[in-house]
Amino acid sequence: MFPNDPKCDNITQQYMFGDSFLVVAFTNRIYLPEGRWIDYWTGEVYEGKQELTCQIPEDRGGLLFIRDGAIIPYWADMDFVSQRPLDNIFLHVYPNGESSFILYEDDGITYKYLEGEVAKTEIKVNATDSQIVMDISPRSDSYDGMPKTRSFEIKLYCIETAKKMLINGEPLVNPDGTPAWYYDQATQSVCFKVTEDPDRIKHNYIVCVI
Repeated sequence: MFPNDPKCDNITQQYMFGDSFLVVAFTNRIYLPEGRWIDYWTGEVYEGKQELTCQIPEDRGGLLFIRDGAIIPYWADMDFVSQRPLDNIFLHVYPNGESSFILYEDDGITYKYLEGEVAKTEIKVNATDSQIVMDISPRSDSYDGMPKTRSFEIKLYCIETAKKMLINGEPLVNPDGTPAWYYDQATQSVCFKVTEDPDRIKHNYIVCVI
């Protein structure tokens, strides 16, 4: 991930898990490579190219940092695949410039994904000093048992609350006209929910003015 950073050459107690998670094991010391990083347990933001000593929460196994710009999908808690329908996905978004993520889904049981039976959802984020723009495409392709409908519960991490939220050019409001979003001070995130176009044609284009 960071081949040009010599300080990463001999690190043995931390590793990247995918593109977004920096995991630390058996120590409370961490080296942050280039970029901005978020302490997953506390929400504190750090600039890279430095070493830190951090406090590990008593109920956690070790340090965990998120690379800024990450788009991370979550399922609801479940004991086994297909215990609950996947008609609702949680998205945690850490905006920083331009970033993108493609969510791949299959039936979770068979090997039909090897034959191309997967659904794909592309998510793009573009963050500037004045606004954060999200573009969530409708699912393309399909697989057996795929939920007919899909919604996303989104946490958009930003230090300040939004001044205005728009979806496809219109205010993001409930049927009664009240805001369909709120700012969670504890996690410093704008929280809202969007639903996929039932015809799977139109994108959800979200603008968060900050």
